[in-house]
Amino acid sequence: MKKPAIIGVITFLISGFFISPAQAVQVVASNADASGLCTQEINSSTSVSITRIGAECVIRFAPTTTTTYTWNRPTGITSFRVLIVAGGGGGGSNYGGGGGAGGFIDQSTTASASTISITVGAGGAGSLNGNSTDASNGSNSSFVGTSTLTAIGGGRAGSVDLTAAGATGGSGGGGGAISGGGGSGTGAQGFAGGLSRYFGTSDSVATGGGGGAGAVGSAGSFSSSVAGGAGGVGKSSDITGASLFYAGGGGGGTHTGHSGICTATAAGGNGGGGSAGTCKSSGDSTGNPGTSGTNGTGGGGGGGSVFSGRTNAAFGGNGGSGVVIVRFTADIAPIITGPSSATGSTSAISITENTTTVFTFTANETVTWSLTGVDSATFSITSGGVLTVVSKDFEAPNDSDLNNTYVVIISATDSLSLLTSQTLTVTVTNLNESAQITNVAFPALIYKGTTTTISVSLKTPGRLRFFVNGKRITSCLSRVTTGSYPSVSGTCSWKPAVTGRNFVTVQITPTDNTFASVTSNRFEIWVFKRAGNR
Repeated sequence: MKKPAIIGVITFLISGFFISPAQAVQVVASNADASGLCTQEINSSTSVSITRIGAECVIRFAPTTTTTYTWNRPTGITSFRVLIVAGGGGGGSNYGGGGGAGGFIDQSTTASASTISITVGAGGAGSLNGNSTDASNGSNSSFVGTSTLTAIGGGRAGSVDLTAAGATGGSGGGGGAISGGGGSGTGAQGFAGGLSRYFGTSDSVATGGGGGAGAVGSAGSFSSSVAGGAGGVGKSSDITGASLFYAGGGGGGTHTGHSGICTATAAGGNGGGGSAGTCKSSGDSTGNPGTSGTNGTGGGGGGGSVFSGRTNAAFGGNGGSGVVIVRFTADIAPIITGPSSATGSTSAISITENTTTVFTFTANETVTWSLTGVDSATFSITSGGVLTVVSKDFEAPNDSDLNNTYVVIISATDSLSLLTSQTLTVTVTNLNESAQITNVAFPALIYKGTTTTISVSLKTPGRLRFFVNGKRITSCLSRVTTGSYPSVSGTCSWKPAVTGRNFVTVQITPTDNTFASVTSNRFEIWVFKRAGNR
């Protein structure tokens, strides 16, 4: 079994320094056993957790600040499934938009280099107030294997008095202020943010757009009923063994104004998106901050909300940090080697009839052998992989279709219950052998001059010749047998000419030339003189 050097669910905390792969620490799976499966070598165990799922390992890299890890690739493992989520964008302040979710990638990939570089991006900062600090995009996350896979950081949201339009990112940031447009997403990684809206002419309603995610962020309301745009719903992945959402967009903030009525606070998108600041129904120049996106999901930050005017209290929420999760098969199923060095799903061998040892199978690890298949009843396999069979007779096949071709499935199961099977076809071939005379029978009393029947039982059809005292019995020079293999019989009608002790032999010349002719042992008989014989 291949035991990679990594995986499980345990988190080791190491602070303050970065170690090279040569000094890599061992990170052990939280549900590890004595096999050591899923124990991995990584330059740092900070914010790293490993879980074992059967023969597979799942490594989760989830720091809250931008961090690059160097992972010593497990020996023999080159195929991986990766989930890469970038940091979410920051939310806007003072009826700002919601931050766009970090870009989302969930796919299979390969890596052959001895080390793999993994970077997890931090979430972008939310806008601090209405006129000083704009929100920022989330940072990229990446997995460097045979090719580099990079998830783009979520776009920052728009804010009043700053940049009204949301920024382009993995998913676009929601628009803020008055009619700020939503930023665009990046390809298949995410969608655009929602548009901000403005309703009225004086001290009017303004609503931020929701951050983009696995769906487009919603636009803010366009009426006196005040509701920011909801963050786009994130995307789900079952890479950890459970279906979870990641990369939800942030909810857009609101400006209620004296003409508006709060109807809803924009929710963040499922997948860690931060909700908007609670919609304010009163209080000039007062507001509520947006909620930060959830770390480890790449959710966008929520936008801040005010009643009217501006306030530093209505800052945008920070984007959630991203995450990189790697899943791979740590133990491959056994490899069976069969006849002719076959390691695939089928193999074949020919044996002559009467053979009992078929072949010795091997595997690349310790396994338990088992047999199934339509013709497996007369086969058996030892713990050492030696396949044997009850002696087969070419002339009397007992396979399922009676054609001397026996099909049996050889299975090998390792300690992790991974199973490999190889379907073996065993062809039984004919062996040149002597015919068999199984019995020669005579009447209890034999009399001179009286016709006597000699009965012969044998296995092979053919022609019989009978001899008395080494001389042919003229009436039985070529007697054709009756029946078929292996139940054959023949007779000879003989009238003894002399009394006393006699010796009888029988010779069979088989019809099937793969059988050699054979002569029976000598049978001693006594011929008597019948009383009153004339």
